[in-house]
Amino acid sequence: MAALTNSASTSLVHSTSVSSLSNLEIRTKSVEQTLIPLVSQISALISHRERLVKSERISLALSRVGQDVCEAVQKFVHIGENIASDNVEIKQHMYEACREAREAGVLLAQIVGIKADALPGQHIIEERKLLRAARGLLSSVTKVLLLADKVLVIQILRAKDAVRQTLRALVHVSNISDFVKLFSRYGSAMVDLARLSGERLQDLKDDKRKAQLASARQVLEKSTMMLLTSSKASLRHPESQEARLNRDLVYARVNEALNLLSYAITDGETYMTDPEMRNPTTGFQGGYIPSVEKHTAISVVLQRIGDTLEMIKMNLITSEAFDILKRDFQYFEEALTDFIDSSEIPHDQRQRIIQFSQLLKDQVQSYPVLGLDNGPFANSNLDSSLSKSQHLAKNLKKELTTIAVRIATDLLKSYNEAESTARIAEAAMSGNRELLDMESKMFATNAGRLLEVSRMLKHISCTPTMLIQADRLETSLSSLGRQCIFAAQTLVHRVGSRTAKENMDVFLDAWKALIRDVLTLTTQCGAMLKEPKAVRMGYMSLPRPGKHGATAKPIRTLPSDFGTQEQARLVKSGLEMQMISSEMDSETEKWDEASNDIVKRAKNMSSMAYTMYLFTKGEGSLKTTQDLFTQAEFFTEEANRLCRAIREFSNQVPQGLQKVELVSSLDKIPALIQQLSLTIKNPTVGKSATFNKVENVIQQTKDLMNSIAKVVTTCFICATKYDLDYRRLNGYSSMSQVRWRTSSSLHADPSGMTGSLKGRLPDDSESVHSFKSTRSEAAATSARSTAHLSNMTRPETQKY
Repeated sequence: MAALTNSASTSLVHSTSVSSLSNLEIRTKSVEQTLIPLVSQISALISHRERLVKSERISLALSRVGQDVCEAVQKFVHIGENIASDNVEIKQHMYEACREAREAGVLLAQIVGIKADALPGQHIIEERKLLRAARGLLSSVTKVLLLADKVLVIQILRAKDAVRQTLRALVHVSNISDFVKLFSRYGSAMVDLARLSGERLQDLKDDKRKAQLASARQVLEKSTMMLLTSSKASLRHPESQEARLNRDLVYARVNEALNLLSYAITDGETYMTDPEMRNPTTGFQGGYIPSVEKHTAISVVLQRIGDTLEMIKMNLITSEAFDILKRDFQYFEEALTDFIDSSEIPHDQRQRIIQFSQLLKDQVQSYPVLGLDNGPFANSNLDSSLSKSQHLAKNLKKELTTIAVRIATDLLKSYNEAESTARIAEAAMSGNRELLDMESKMFATNAGRLLEVSRMLKHISCTPTMLIQADRLETSLSSLGRQCIFAAQTLVHRVGSRTAKENMDVFLDAWKALIRDVLTLTTQCGAMLKEPKAVRMGYMSLPRPGKHGATAKPIRTLPSDFGTQEQARLVKSGLEMQMISSEMDSETEKWDEASNDIVKRAKNMSSMAYTMYLFTKGEGSLKTTQDLFTQAEFFTEEANRLCRAIREFSNQVPQGLQKVELVSSLDKIPALIQQLSLTIKNPTVGKSATFNKVENVIQQTKDLMNSIAKVVTTCFICATKYDLDYRRLNGYSSMSQVRWRTSSSLHADPSGMTGSLKGRLPDDSESVHSFKSTRSEAAATSARSTAHLSNMTRPETQKY
């Protein structure tokens, strides 16, 4: 049994480690915190290297910092190799990642150790090498940490397998003494699983996976006592079919919870690799998927429709936008049918919902005849029509939420779970089977109504946590209602049985606790309908400056207001964004900016991204979070202009593989622009919410910058390969036809930024890539970096 468990875990981790590390996505807080010291030191090295300090003393200090980085990486790699030798499942991949990290650390030390008084041409090459080496080091160290994190996942999966194996043995036990021994083993295995999964729950970053893991843990915790009493009742009364069915339902719930736990801790990859969760008839294609993943909540679909309409409204119309809208409306119709089929909805309210949905459908279906066939901006009424559709979608969502909350509230007010459970318990203990049948039918009817209400609440749940909570309540109501009746039927045939009485009491108590959970979810859904309280302002008709709060100022948060760990997380994201920006600058330096709008737009975006990077370090012209959000808004506007310019340029590219790659990469940008715009518009209250918004803005700006860099590079390749001419867009000063030309083939023709953008960018020298600095400042920062780096991996990597 143990060998089978270990082999299953080995095959599981071996097959998932490579696929899950392909994109180096950090999913836990511990890995993120371990990377922070390394990110800080690399940021210091790159910052000093960019300032081109030509002091021998500073060069030696930077060289020592590079050596310290190399030595710290060597210690870090040694720990990783020890982990690899103790865990065969990740041994090969860990050794490979450690080798890459060691080589990247040595290369970084060599590059930093190059003399700072090198020739200008040589320095450009060294700077690009430094950026690539830094990214390679971050990537390899991250891979080592993620592989070390897989060891913790292995431990949880092994604990889960131990629980599952013991559970299977409990099914086939035939006497009380064997059952006591096996259940003691089951309890010990469950304690280990609870401890490991609890630690993982606190470490996960993704709210959806945390909610799934919390739901699985809650089911496992509440099922332990039900498993004990139902198994005892089945062993004491082997002739009772009701007792056996009751026990089998508990086993099914525990197995489902174990599957969900595996799904959550492996980020949804276990269902493709875990032999325990694979469908034997269909192989990998029919594996385990949680019920909440298969369900389409109507609130989620309406939110997606609203986001797509916003994307079209932002003049980001693509051929895929209407395909997405059409697909979402199909999901919407299916979800709406499931919602209004509930017998709890009155006829008049059902008709009102149908009328609302028909209005929204008619409005959206009219878009193809609004002139879109002649171009994305052919009809001036499109904007007002889109606004009307968004208003209809918002009102429909509010109407559905109001109806569901009202029905749930009315039912819970009229239903007394204490009285209902007391009546069925009295009927079972009386031994009157006819009375129990009558009470059971009434109990089942109420349970069915509560199940309908839980499905309606699931449809209007708008957050992943609420959606997963509603799904758990729906599953629990479906099974626990029948189990309460089975437990009562077991007792009615054996009135004097203490085991049957204890079993029934456990299930009825669980039912009352479940009703309280339904009430809590209903309250949460009802809170979504409440409008935020308006802030009472001063008398505004004749404002007096400085009096009565008539000129209230918005709250502005500085980067220094955040905690140390939060600031370090911002620096990490900002550094990654700055690396992408520097690489794109190296590419665009080869092309003429004055005669090429795409290059000019790309450089403007790179300049704005650099000012945002300086903000994460507490430097530059962006002093407050509001300044950052304003700069990000200008960034999205410039991205829109660049996107339109590239789309016009793509029409000149001949058909072929390069054009397909260009169009495919370009079609991904509008969604990123829309996501960043929605994040900027999202209001926040409090320091924690403000930090989350700042972090999301930096992360999404980095993703958008990465996509822009790829598209611009593809444009250069197409222009060079096909020797294309490029015509400027309408609204610019010149309409003359120009070519893409390298800067080496042109005469000096300096040109500043466009007038519309120049006023929006900061005017100081820190808003562009100016790397001048005093020698004393560089020396002081280098010394601090050297002192801090020597302890980089000591506290963080011990846990792995």
